[in-house]
This record gives sequence, structure tokens and C-alpha cells, in this order.
Amino acid sequence: MGKINYFDIIFPEECSVYHPGNIVNGHVRLELLEEIRVKGVWIQFWGRAYFKETDSSSSDTGSNFGAEDATETYYYFNMKLYETGSTIPDGLTQTDEEWQLDAGTHTFPFEFLLPNVPSSFRGNRGYVSHSAKAIIKRPGKSDFRLEKDFNVIKPLDLNTLPKANESVKNQIIKQPNIFCCRSGPVTAFLGVDKLGYSPGELIGLNVEISNHSEKEVLGSNVKLYMHVLYHGKLTQGTEVQTLSCVNHPSIPPGETDVWSGDTMLVPPLSPSNLEVVVLLRMILNEVSSSVTSQSALIHLCEQY
Repeated sequence: MGKINYFDIIFPEECSVYHPGNIVNGHVRLELLEEIRVKGVWIQFWGRAYFKETDSSSSDTGSNFGAEDATETYYYFNMKLYETGSTIPDGLTQTDEEWQLDAGTHTFPFEFLLPNVPSSFRGNRGYVSHSAKAIIKRPGKSDFRLEKDFNVIKPLDLNTLPKANESVKNQIIKQPNIFCCRSGPVTAFLGVDKLGYSPGELIGLNVEISNHSEKEVLGSNVKLYMHVLYHGKLTQGTEVQTLSCVNHPSIPPGETDVWSGDTMLVPPLSPSNLEVVVLLRMILNEVSSSVTSQSALIHLCEQY
């Protein structure tokens, strides 16, 4: 873009994140080294979701035969910031067929109402994105285009979740076999104080593992997972991300490990009704066989 020194979509610095119902405003800024002729300046806004239905792990078997990548458009706006016949902004002069933008700096303000849409999200197999695209249309020449994403967060009020403040607990019992003989059990208790958390909060871990067997428990850990479920036209896809992990050392026979003061930080995630799972894993023998216990489906929300 030899005649253009600078071309950008500018959002207010204080508006790094938008919520549904907010006014998205800003301006398109254009700095020209020379004059150019234009048909007009437009800005487009859209929100869309994408899911890659064809997965390399299953494509070899042909299980996704006929599958296509799934897309959904939540909204689309095409706003004319300037076009032939409209009021002439400062710095523009009119000819019979197009406008002339003189050398220098030009700004084109915009604003639109953001509808009720989902939060921005990006995973390994799909995303929800919100974008703006500025277009400078020129007569007889290719257009100048610039695309820029902006972040949207749809708040989730924990008060709308009846069980958000309820505690939850689970217990598992494992009966190891030692040289084909029955041994005493290994029992584990896992609990959390509540089901609703905000990013940045600490999850208090209530864990007690009693080793009544004759074999050493090689270790234990608690992991925080996020499970993402994608819905396509023909298939569904899942994605599991490990968000956090807390490890504890081995437990000799006849000993008990009581976790005291252990916490797990909820990382920054897009607030939504995401189901995040807390799992306890015990390593029971040298080949690292394990047993897991799901304690809770934890809902994440924006902190008010």
C-alpha cells in the first residue's frame, strides 16, 4: 500500500473487552502519503463460530466421510462510514464519480450495538471470534482491507446457578492385588467447598488418602481439566485441556496423607457455563496404573 502510511481500526483503550449490549465504538484511522480516489469507506462487524469436524485422528479410518467444517454466523453488520453522495468529511473533495482523499490523516468514527452473543473462545479444533474489517473501496483498483478481532465476554452470574455455593465430595476405594493375594484397601476422599468460581479464585482442596495396603502408593495429584464439546453438522468433537495440577509425594503402607492448605488457582478463562472437572489421581504401582475420582463440575463466571 505505497500511498498509505498508516491504516488501522482503533478501539478506545478503556474498552479492551465488550459485553453483549455494549456500544462498540472507535474509528478507522488512515494516513496518506499521497492523494487517492475512493468510492467510500466501510466497516463490517461479525461474530462467528468454527469447528473443524475432520480430525486427523479419525480421518485415516474414514469415520468422518462426508464431514465438513462447521460454521455459524451470530451477527453481521456492514456500516458505510463514507460513500459517494454522503456528507463530505473534512479532507475530502468530490468529483463526478468518486471522492478524493487528500494526503494527510483521516478518521472515520463508527459505533454499533453488540447483540446477545457468546464469549470469545479459541480451542485447538474451533473458535468463537468477533471481528471488524475496514474496507477502502477504490474505482478500478483493488480495495484496501484490514481485519481486527475484539474480545467479547458474556457474563455469567453465579446467582443464577442454584448449586453454585454447594460443597461436593467423593470417595473412592481401591483394593490392590499383591502377588495374587488380596491386600488392605487404599481409600481416598476428595472434596471442594463450592461449585461456582471466578477466574483468579483459589479452589480449596480437601484430600485425604489412607494407604491400608502392603504396597507403597507412589504418589497422587489433583488436576483441573476443561472439557470442550464441539457440535458440528454431522459429528461432535471433544477437547480436553489440563488447566492446573497439584502433586503430592508417595504414601508408605499404613500411612495417611492429609492435604492441608492446598489450593488450585482458577486460570483466566472466558466466563461462561463451562464445565471444569476436578480429578484425583493416585499412582498405585511401579507401572503407574492409576485410579481417578471426579469430584465436581465447577462453573466459571466473571467476577463482579
